[in-house]
Amino acid sequence: MTKLHKLDGITAKQAETLYNMDYDGWISSCMRNSLLWGKCAGNIEHEHFFNYFGTPDKYRVVIINNDTGETKITDVINRTDFQSNITIDIDTMGAVTKASSSRIIKTFAIALILTIVVEIIIALIMKIKNIKTIFITNLITNIILQLSLIYIPIPYMITFIIMEILVILSEYLIYKKYFSDITKNKIISYTLIANIISALLTFIVK
Repeated sequence: MTKLHKLDGITAKQAETLYNMDYDGWISSCMRNSLLWGKCAGNIEHEHFFNYFGTPDKYRVVIINNDTGETKITDVINRTDFQSNITIDIDTMGAVTKASSSRIIKTFAIALILTIVVEIIIALIMKIKNIKTIFITNLITNIILQLSLIYIPIPYMITFIIMEILVILSEYLIYKKYFSDITKNKIISYTLIANIISALLTFIVK
């Protein structure tokens, strides 16, 4: 028997319908793709929220009527914005996309503040004293990171991995230059631990 997941708000029958759905090669990412962070069922206002990896660059939306079981599907929708709101007319299944500036700012601010706070706390735990340098360095590197995630037109995870590697390397070189009182091994340990923990926490919180 097929194991189904993400059943919050939908029945097992609806989940099975979504899982087995195949429209000329289009399958349900909601049921089959663990990188789509969101629920198949919307809230009481029929809103759905997908975070981080979000929707693919090209996708279609399927709506299943709870009462009749009727299934409707939109035409192909092209995602062009990092954060956006999609409104779908249930009668025509037409979609209207609007960029969400407020959500972009919120996401940007949460990631930036959380990263700086976490990396300063870890520095204090590891008894690294030059907090001013850590603050300025993280402010610059994380602004560049977040802007890259928004504006570089390649898949999110590829951009994220590349930029995280560059951030870790850049921070190591900066700390190596300014932290004359600690060893290179400690700088490497701090840079790796701080960036990995802050990245994981940012994913969880957002």
